Amino acid sequence: NATLIAKRSAYMTAYYLAKGYLAQGLNGYFTRKKEALESSLVSLDDSEKNIGGFYEYQFEKVEQVVEAMLRGYVTYEVRDMAGETSGKVYVSIVISPKTLAAVNQLSDGVVSAADLETSLQFILNDIEAGVVPPVGGKVIYVPETGATAIVAFGSAISRHSTNEVLANEYKKAAIEAARMRATQSLVDILNGDKNIWKSGFQERTLRAEFENMDEVIAMADEMRSARSNTTAETMSSEFLNLFSRDKNYESVSSGLVPPGTMIKVALDKSVEQNGYGWVFAIAVYYPELELPMQQIVDALEGKPVAIEEPVQNESTDGNGGPSENPQGPSGPVSSDDKY
Repeated sequence: NATLIAKRSAYMTAYYLAKGYLAQGLNGYFTRKKEALESSLVSLDDSEKNIGGFYEYQFEKVEQVVEAMLRGYVTYEVRDMAGETSGKVYVSIVISPKTLAAVNQLSDGVVSAADLETSLQFILNDIEAGVVPPVGGKVIYVPETGATAIVAFGSAISRHSTNEVLANEYKKAAIEAARMRATQSLVDILNGDKNIWKSGFQERTLRAEFENMDEVIAMADEMRSARSNTTAETMSSEFLNLFSRDKNYESVSSGLVPPGTMIKVALDKSVEQNGYGWVFAIAVYYPELELPMQQIVDALEGKPVAIEEPVQNESTDGNGGPSENPQGPSGPVSSDDKY
């Protein structure tokens, strides 16, 4: 159990480190471009031509490009290099013209794209790849139609036991816990919890149920820009203002899951093969709302492209038997020909 929890933390840590390195590279590009523009300003110094105004305009355009690129990345590959009792996790992310058109991550909790299906597949891929928190959710927003969907997820460990009856009880308990965490996240999002809209996860559950998460949470908080936080807070407030007039709001405000919510449960292969592993639950709700939020996503353009199938797991020790350090998700998340 401790190994599975530690591995979960390792995937998330690697993911946020990759995002940090990406931001460093883009900020380096931004700095070099700024220096080049300043050099041009010096060589073309002529107050009558308002070169200073031209510089400010160009500087603003470059800044917008960098900000847009930081929103348009996708997970490219994950790899678990598992040893017998320890190992390393590798995560890479990628940006290309196609990824920029596929998805825009307005914040860690809000995803914008041209249709709900592609955004949902994008989220599911990252869940399968292990790079998103095991508890929390995301809001999908489609600017062209104003449609909104809420995707919440939860997870729990089906604990190991050599007693078959007890192992089955552990599995049933994990399924129920995962469902409960997914539905609680859904209710919190619908009630306008700004922390989930900004971060995409429930900090209290992560800290209570999973060890060594404080470092991951702090890293994620440092990487979120003030602009993305403001966007998430504004969308949360606007959503709640409209949803509070919806026929289903009364049940949600009482802590109940709204009618029409779809809930699915999935078991890691290791649960069936070895008798223990992760259990995941996802809850999806499509409120009948059209948010007047186009001004927030004026910079979002393009059509989405297809996202690859989720990464598969392997969970044996190489000899066909149970492993004390079961193999985590490994393999490409996005294909070269599409990105």
